[in-house]
Order: sequence, then structure tokens, then C-alpha cells
Amino acid sequence: WLYAFNIVNPGNPFVDSVGRFLWQMTEPVYRRIRRVLPDLGGIDLSPLVVLFAIMFLQYLIAVYINPAIYSAGMSGSRPAVPTDYAALEAAGRIDILLSNPAFSRKIGFLDFDPDLFDKTLQGTLTGGFHVGQLVSRHMVERGGGGKIVFISSVHGEMPLASANAYNAAKAGLNHLARSMSVELLPHHINVNVIAPGWIDTPGEHEFFPEETIAVEGAKLPWGRLGRPDEIGSAAAFLCSSAADYITGVVLPVDGGIRFKGCAASEIAKPKD
Repeated sequence: WLYAFNIVNPGNPFVDSVGRFLWQMTEPVYRRIRRVLPDLGGIDLSPLVVLFAIMFLQYLIAVYINPAIYSAGMSGSRPAVPTDYAALEAAGRIDILLSNPAFSRKIGFLDFDPDLFDKTLQGTLTGGFHVGQLVSRHMVERGGGGKIVFISSVHGEMPLASANAYNAAKAGLNHLARSMSVELLPHHINVNVIAPGWIDTPGEHEFFPEETIAVEGAKLPWGRLGRPDEIGSAAAFLCSSAADYITGVVLPVDGGIRFKGCAASEIAKPKD
């Protein structure tokens, strides 16, 4: 019931070589989900491990391996190709899609290269459109029903500096999901978004020194960075029957980072 769309070639040697590593990375998430949702009527939650493995693999390809490979895949500005449909056919029935389209570089607006801006939109917004459209068509054709969840970011709401393209792309992804939810209402297909805050992922340790993460994390409203399994818990909820009546929602999972600077201790006090 789970379609891991971003891998369109199960025989890919790269996928095979990192399979064991991906399991090691995602096993804690799986165990967390089992603790959070212990009773689902005997439903096997192990496919969610695959789901998070795909998200992590996508991140590896986009950031560490070769962004060009990622952009040539579903993130590119093109319709689905035969290999995509072959993967869809091999997967059979699809009930859940969790899409994590993302590509980002931290560069100031005045110095941002236009081609890199286009690549960011392709990797973060256009990729979501392509995979969302293909899976939505499948869900409608098989009679309707299903869950679609996009992983966005608080960047879609917060105009954070040096992330202009990413901010714009995530804001677009949020509104794309809302628009999809309206059109898919008659088919009872839920379309929702998770907007993580500052999450302690390997990528953050590439962008920032360890000391910066420790010091700045302590300054966040929750006193720390978020954990990947906390995003996993939100995803498990939105993909479950408990969220059947929820659609078109952007769910922040950010420890209140959107409200940083709003606390009474951080606001200028008026005259007595």
C-alpha cells in the first residue's frame, strides 16, 4: 500500500549498496512509530520504514551524490517517463504517498544564480507536482481514497535570509497541496503538508558547525532542534485513518520556531 516513487529502478546498484545503511538509519523511526501507534488492528507498519528510507536516499542523492541526477529525475521540469509508469505498475495499488521534494542552497538574494533558482524550484516544487499528479491520477482511476503528504518547511511561511529560492518553492508547495486537496475532495483523497522547523538531520551538520547547532539549538523556543522521528510521528498520523477528515492542512512540527522572539521576555516592555 506504500509507493516509494523516488526510486524508479529497484535494480539500481546505488540503492542496493546503501540498503543496509538506510535500514540502520530508519529502524529507530520505525520503532518510534510502533510506540506512538501501538494498535492499528494488526496493520504492518514496516512499509513506513521503506518510506523514510526513500526520503533519506533522496536527500543523499540531492545533496551528497550529484544534484544533477536528482534534477534529472522526478524533480525535473518534465512529465513522467516510461520508467516512472513501470515503477507505478510494479507497485500495484497505491494508498499512501509521502513526498519529500527538496533542493536547497544558502546564498544571499543579490548573489543567487538564476539557474540555481530554477533548479531549486524544480527540485522542491515541480518535483512535488509531477509525483503528486501521477499518484493522484492512479488513486482516482482505482476508485478514489488515499493519503498524500508533502514534507514542506517553515521556510514556506518564514522569509528566512539566504534561502530565497527555497522559501518561495516551499510556499508554492504548500499552496499546491491546498489546491490539490480542493480538486481531490470528491475522490476522498486527503492532501496535507508537514512543515518541519529546524530538525537535527545530517544536512544541518553540513551547513553549520557542531558548536553553532548546540548553541543556537538551545536558543529555540523548545530549547533544542527537532528530531526526525518527531516528523515521522506526524506523518504516521496524517497517513492513518485517524486523519480521514483532515485535508488541505499545513501542519507545523517546529517546536514553536515560528514564534521565536514573541515571548514576553523577548519583547520590549512598555512604560509603567
